[in-house]
Amino acid sequence: MVGSMPVRPHSPTAVRRRGSKGKIAFLTHSAKLSGAEIALANIVPWLTNDVDVVVMLGEDGPLADALRVRGVDVIIVDSLRALSQLRREGGFVSVLQSSSGIVRMVWRHAVLFRRLRVDVVETGSMKSHVYGGIAAILVGRPLILRLHDRVDERYFARVFARTMRFWCAVVPDLVVANSQSSASTLLPSTRVRVVPPAVPAVGVGQRVDGIDHDLHFGCIGRIAPWKGQAELIEAFAGAFRGGGERLVICGAPLFGEDAYFESIKLLAVELGVADQVQFLGFVQDVGSVLGSLDVLVHSSILPEPFGQVVIEGMSAGLAVVAADSGGPAENIEHGVNGLLYATGNVEELRRCLELVASADDLRTRIGAAGPLQAARFQPEAVVPTLLDCYRLVQGTRGSLRVLRRLSRTLIASFRPLRR
Repeated sequence: MVGSMPVRPHSPTAVRRRGSKGKIAFLTHSAKLSGAEIALANIVPWLTNDVDVVVMLGEDGPLADALRVRGVDVIIVDSLRALSQLRREGGFVSVLQSSSGIVRMVWRHAVLFRRLRVDVVETGSMKSHVYGGIAAILVGRPLILRLHDRVDERYFARVFARTMRFWCAVVPDLVVANSQSSASTLLPSTRVRVVPPAVPAVGVGQRVDGIDHDLHFGCIGRIAPWKGQAELIEAFAGAFRGGGERLVICGAPLFGEDAYFESIKLLAVELGVADQVQFLGFVQDVGSVLGSLDVLVHSSILPEPFGQVVIEGMSAGLAVVAADSGGPAENIEHGVNGLLYATGNVEELRRCLELVASADDLRTRIGAAGPLQAARFQPEAVVPTLLDCYRLVQGTRGSLRVLRRLSRTLIASFRPLRR
């Protein structure tokens, strides 16, 4: 969900150039509203009082529309054909196959950086890290790499993950990671700061039609195998088959996961809970879904880099149940503002669901504690730290800085990764 963007007052920590506002270019190749893109849409409008902003997207789409509505300058630099062969699971071969397209994207962005007098470049997706990073170096612009992923072999092809860790250590002037979990996957020599995504307060709207109020559990997010919807359905069936409890699954497959979506629908039938599980698909107004739930479940089977929907659930005052790894484990204190279970453990998840269903006082108490934790991620709390990052990299221009980082990284490569 892209939250509402109130106008915020001028901040004294503004990034400035020659006595005026500095200009920051934000790059990402996708305009679909997935996690990283939602994070961009949530934060950029809050920066416009302090810096001039331009967003360069590789395609038109919902993200571009969301930014334009909020008065943000958007430039579409079509990357669909140029980068069609560049895939995170393809490793180094996909980089070679996309080399001519990468060169074209580098050239287009380098020209735009100069023409628009951009002061700082921030890249926000794996593809934009490549073409945007090279373009920033070529025209001598400071570069921030906004890391929304854990860079390890469970998410990426082995060669790609190793290449990206090396890239993060050498190319950007600063990596801004969305969590300690994401930062921990980088090389020790990487210059990194942890700044969480901004998560605007969620207004709980009118209830979604068709959701009657028994005890309702829900999960919200992209439909994908690693997001653990299948494990959640299995745990729910083990706990509540034939009961009055309901499970609402909100989200849609975005990147070729349609077969998985069909498989979890079939799973609900096979486990005898088809009449208790409701698939809503993509819902623009997440607040209306949250207002229809009693418990929000985040069931990823791999460590979630951040887990924005966990913060949204806390903001809405819901009891939250989440896997005990990645970003959610950093933000939930078990038994205080949520419940944690061993990642991927269906039996532990089932027990947590049964506990939160049977203990009304526990459900009420952890739901009431959520908004206090969620307030730490409001845009007005995040913006000053992010502006400090932009100020930190200003003036770090020239390709020699890359050579210095390269030498440090080669030395550090003989040491083990941080854990």
